[in-house]
Amino acid sequence: MYKLFKEFCQKFCSLTTYFILILILKNYSILTLIIYYFMEAILIMSPNTIEKAKEHFGQLVEEQLNRVEAMKSAQDWIDYAQLKPIIIGVIGGDGIGPYIAAESRRLLEFILQDEVREGKVEFRDVEGLTIENRAAQNKSIP
Repeated sequence: MYKLFKEFCQKFCSLTTYFILILILKNYSILTLIIYYFMEAILIMSPNTIEKAKEHFGQLVEEQLNRVEAMKSAQDWIDYAQLKPIIIGVIGGDGIGPYIAAESRRLLEFILQDEVREGKVEFRDVEGLTIENRAAQNKSIP
């Protein structure tokens, strides 16, 4: 019965639901269950599966490095190390956006305080990108 239950959960339940159901049915501690689940996953993986995963990851990294080189060789490439100042536009939008943008800006200003002081980075607020304003002007970016 446990095997059927496990197969059902793996096909139709999220991992969290599966964990919770096993905890309830077997009275396992969460740590024991997590260790069991990952040990089972490792046993299922064959060396061939691991090699395939490594090869796939290697291909992804290589593709991204090639993409970066292609962007660098493009005529409109911007070398941000040479650009002064780098202007960071802060768009609050509407709803909870202004609150999130304000906290994000506060964090960025703290992280980049040396660059701001040296004039390498500048922050600017971009106003008017609320849904109401965009609809009134019939433009995605007024």
